[in-house]
Amino acid sequence: MSDPLLEVSNLCKVFNFAGGPRSSERQLRALDGVSFTLKRGETLGVVGESGSGKSTLARCLLRLIEPSAGSVSFDGLDLLALPGSELRRFRRRMQIVFQDATGALDPRMTVGDLIEEPLLAHGIGNAAERRRRVEALLARISLGPDVARRRPHAFSGGQRQRIGIARALAPNPEFIILDEPVSALDMSIQAQVLNLLKDLQQELALTYLFIVHDLSVAEFFCDRILVLYLGEVMETGPSSALFRGPQHPYTASLVSAIPAGHRRERRKRLVLQGEITPIGANRPEGCVFRSRCPVGRDRAVCAEIRPRLQSVANGVEVACHFPGSLSA
Repeated sequence: MSDPLLEVSNLCKVFNFAGGPRSSERQLRALDGVSFTLKRGETLGVVGESGSGKSTLARCLLRLIEPSAGSVSFDGLDLLALPGSELRRFRRRMQIVFQDATGALDPRMTVGDLIEEPLLAHGIGNAAERRRRVEALLARISLGPDVARRRPHAFSGGQRQRIGIARALAPNPEFIILDEPVSALDMSIQAQVLNLLKDLQQELALTYLFIVHDLSVAEFFCDRILVLYLGEVMETGPSSALFRGPQHPYTASLVSAIPAGHRRERRKRLVLQGEITPIGANRPEGCVFRSRCPVGRDRAVCAEIRPRLQSVANGVEVACHFPGSLSA
C-alpha cells in the first residue's frame, strides 16, 4: 500500500425534512464525525445495518449530496471546495457501481451507448477511439463486441452488473465506490463478479470503497473494514483482525451472524434487542449504541460520555468504553 488517496475528516450530514420550520425535530443526523483514510490500491469495506449511513457516506464522497460539515481530500485536493465546473471534470476520477444494475442502466439505450456515455460526457476521444474503448471494455468483462448493439433487458443479472462495471471503468477512474454490487446475485455469480473486480483492481491499480451487508463477502474481499452505526464509526481496522476478534459489541454481533464454514469456528449468536432508530440533529449524550448494547446498556459511563475512537491491538480502532468485552 502507498500514500492515502482519500482522507475523510469529521464528515457530517444532517437532512432537513421538507415543510415546516427548521428545527431539531425536523432534522435527521445521518453522518456524525466520520473519519478515515483510504490508501491507493486498497479496498475499504463499509458495513452496518440499513440506516447506518453507508449510502449517505458514498453520496457525500461523490458530492451527489453536499455534506453539512467536515472535509474530504482526494489525492491532496479539497474535494468539497471544488466549484461545479471543476467538479464535473474531476468526476471522471471517481465512479460508482450501483446495487441495482437493472435500474442503473437505461433500458432504451444499447449496451455500447451505455458504456460510451461517460466518455461523451467527459469529452474523451473521437468516435473511433470511443468505439475501440467500448470493445476493449466488453472483452475485459467477458462479453463479446456483438453485445454492444443489444439492450440491457437481454442479459442476466450478473451480465448487467458486468455492464455496469464496464460503464464505471470507461473514463479510466482511480477510485470506485461499489454500492452492494453483488447483493442481488446468486452466490456462484457473486463469486464471479467479485473475482472480476479483484482482477480489475490489480490490473488497473483501482481503489475501492465497498458498501456491503454480507460480512462473509466483506471478509473475502476487503483489506480493511469500517463499521457504521447511526452515522458514527464504531470500529475500524484490518479485516483479518476485526473478524478474528471484534472489539465493539456491535461488530461482535455482526460477526456472530456469519455462517460457520471451513475457515471459521462457530461463534455463539449475539442477537441484539430492538431496532436501529434514527436520531435528530441534537445528538443525545453518551453512546448511540447504548440502548441495544448487551455490555453498556445499564452503565452510567455509556449513558453520559460519548466514546471516542481509541487504538487497540492489531491496528484496530474502536469507539467503546469496554472494548473486547464480547470478543471471546
